[in-house]
Amino acid sequence: MNDRLIDYLDVLAWPVVILTLVGGSMWLYRSNVAALVNRISTIHTPLATVSTSPEQPPPPELPADVTPPPNSADVTNTVQQLSAYVYWWYYEKMYRLTYGTQTTILAYLNSSPTGLDTAGVMALYNEHLRLARLFDPNYDRSFASYVGWLEGASLVTRGNNHYYITDIGRGFLAWMVAEGLTHKPGL
Repeated sequence: MNDRLIDYLDVLAWPVVILTLVGGSMWLYRSNVAALVNRISTIHTPLATVSTSPEQPPPPELPADVTPPPNSADVTNTVQQLSAYVYWWYYEKMYRLTYGTQTTILAYLNSSPTGLDTAGVMALYNEHLRLARLFDPNYDRSFASYVGWLEGASLVTRGNNHYYITDIGRGFLAWMVAEGLTHKPGL
């Protein structure tokens, strides 16, 4: 009887080892295997073809009172309106974050086609420091940060040791005038 049991176990040993290895590998890589199985969309056999993707219902028929899509002029007008709102929001944000002395720099750059050299901007920065230190004697914002903010906001650009106003900076000043904010009070 022991010989029969050993023969029986000997016959079953390899299939059990193979099934354990395959099952363990499937378990270990289950997410990868699931992704591969989910990629199968159709199975073809000599007897039949099976689709694993869900049936897509036909699109519903549109009622007669549905208006056609807008023409390109309507779309262009809508995009322009959205663009105007985005700029308005951006200018409002810039106004809240810009010092009065920075708007003075923008106004000067707007009136000067040759821009303003670094020494001129530094003079306005020193005026900003003087005013700021009236309120906080420990105030210490660097020149690079003060002017870098204007550059980062795309209100000014720098080249050849001069600062120039950008189109966005001009738009910002025009927005200030349109909103009745011709000069921002404060530092």
